[in-house]
Amino acid sequence: MLERITMTYRISIACSMLLLAMGASARGEDLVDNPKYQSWSTFPVGTSITGHTNTKMGAQSMTMELKQKLIEKTAEKLTLEVLSSFQGTAHTEKQEVAAKVPQSKAVKEDELPQGVTGKAEKQPDEQVKIGDKSYTCKVMSFSGEMHGSKASGKTWTSNQVPGGLVKSEMHMEGKITADNSTAMTSIDVPAARK
Repeated sequence: MLERITMTYRISIACSMLLLAMGASARGEDLVDNPKYQSWSTFPVGTSITGHTNTKMGAQSMTMELKQKLIEKTAEKLTLEVLSSFQGTAHTEKQEVAAKVPQSKAVKEDELPQGVTGKAEKQPDEQVKIGDKSYTCKVMSFSGEMHGSKASGKTWTSNQVPGGLVKSEMHMEGKITADNSTAMTSIDVPAARK
């Protein structure tokens, strides 16, 4: 009986994966390399990156710490352990990152941040420090709209950093008025095992 349930479960998973793949094709979207997977996959398991996000809305200010750690890596996907801490409360979850995604999900460093409509403009590269190390970053400024508010800001990205993001700044004004900044503060890459 257990073997039958296990076989049914495996067939169900295989059919679900096939339907997902067919759905992407039916929408006319080919699967392409996932930039987030590509960024993390160049690092060994155990690599982690930590950053802080500061948000100011009116008189309220909030700071959140986020740590992402690569805990598993295969040719098809990788798994990140994501620890977020906000006002003394910590939350941990696992996040799977597929190697291939539909074209519309493959957000690249020179595109607008998720949820922003408008225009993006490349700026000259800049050196940005994370801890004691300096990274050459691609810089992109953007302006447009997000959730009915005007939005503008900048992102700094590097393919030498897990996940790609080094820092970002965004100002929103309108229905929502807020300032948001994110900066990576440390990277830990385990030494190669002998």
